[in-house]
Amino acid sequence: MTSPKKKLNWRFRRKLSETERASRVATGREIEEYLLYLRSPWRVMAVNFFAGMMRGLGAAVGATAVIAFSVWIIAKAVSLPVIGEYFTDVRDKIDELVEEAQISDDLRRVEFILRRIEANTSESLALQEVVANTDVTNEQTADSSEQ
Repeated sequence: MTSPKKKLNWRFRRKLSETERASRVATGREIEEYLLYLRSPWRVMAVNFFAGMMRGLGAAVGATAVIAFSVWIIAKAVSLPVIGEYFTDVRDKIDELVEEAQISDDLRRVEFILRRIEANTSESLALQEVVANTDVTNEQTADSSEQ
C-alpha cells in the first residue's frame, strides 16, 4: 500500500503538470497573438498612438495636480511667521506672471486681428487696382475703335 503522503505528492505533481501544460498552451497562444500583432503595422501604430495619448494625458493631469498642490501649499504658508514673507513674494511673482501671460495673449490676439485686417485691405486694394486698370484699358479700346 502507498502511504497518504505519497498519494498527496502524486496528486500535487499531477496538478502541477496539468498547470504547466496549460501555461505552455497559454504562452503559445500569447506568442501567436503577439506575432499576429506585429504583422499588422496599422494595429501597432494604433496601439502606440493610443498609449502615447494616454501618457500625455497622464502627464498633463499629473502636472496640473502638482502645480495646484504647490499653489495651495504656498497659499497656506503665507500665514506662517518666519517664512510667510518669502511665500508672499513667491505668490506675488506668480500673480505677476499670470497677469503678463494674459496680457501677452491679448496682444497676440490683437496682432492676429491687425494682420488679418492688413491682408484684407491689401487684397481689396489690389482688386481695386485691377478693376481700375481694366476700366482704363476698356476706355482706351473704345476710344481707338471709334476713331
